[in-house]
Amino acid sequence: MTSLRAILSIIAVSLLIVSCGGGETGSEATEAIPAGPITLTGGPVSITVDPANGARITSYKYQDKEVLNQDQGNNGLMFGSTVWTGPQEDWGWPPPAAFDTKPYNVVKVRDNVYLFTSEVDPESELRLEKRVQMTEAGEVGLRYAVINESNKNVRVGAWENTRLPYGGRFEFPIGDTAWSKVDPLPLVIKDSTAVIFLDEQNTEPAKVYASLRDTAVRYVHEGLIFTKQTMITGKNQVAEGQAPLEIYFDPENGFSEYELHGGVYTLQPAQRAVMRVKWTLRKE
Repeated sequence: MTSLRAILSIIAVSLLIVSCGGGETGSEATEAIPAGPITLTGGPVSITVDPANGARITSYKYQDKEVLNQDQGNNGLMFGSTVWTGPQEDWGWPPPAAFDTKPYNVVKVRDNVYLFTSEVDPESELRLEKRVQMTEAGEVGLRYAVINESNKNVRVGAWENTRLPYGGRFEFPIGDTAWSKVDPLPLVIKDSTAVIFLDEQNTEPAKVYASLRDTAVRYVHEGLIFTKQTMITGKNQVAEGQAPLEIYFDPENGFSEYELHGGVYTLQPAQRAVMRVKWTLRKE
């Protein structure tokens, strides 16, 4: 029977907390496994994580139908789902290799639950943990922890970036603000729901920033609905210059980005900022 703790880790989606200490306790991390792509399956849904490639989520499928972008682009990185730290102005571009591309240590916590731990980024002196859990029903629980390994206070939050194909549409309960550097704003609003269509009307890259009225954001494409749930909704909860939801699209290069920010906190040494997100994938 699923434990209460396991249920709460899935239901308490995207709640950002700050707590002292390092990673998982030794009593939970029970089985070390060799590096290599790891696939978790629940019902018709599967998710694959590659510890050797920044613990990137490289595949997310309903039966045999892939929802994530698989075209790696010119730099070999514009695919799957990754995690960085916010605000972006702290590191510019590219993202810190310790988080985005370098190998992670991996530990099997129990069946369908894995913990991935990065190196310490030498510039920020931060470390990243990713905990991935799949339920029997096919719901994915993701917990990201940014850990301050320095001897000074650091203001930081987690940032999930999921690359998708260019196509379909995003739907989200828009909050009190949305903005972009392009005019007009590339979205339509119907009954308090904002919709961004990834179609031929868009000819140039653009990014939309938005606060949220509710916690569920949907991506609909080729008969599948990919939903993320987060409890961070307000612009004032995330890092300066960022938003709870960010959607980037690049028609020419054929991909889009489905981004959520966790809360931003001032971490003392050894403290962590934790972000929880729930993913579901089903037929339209």
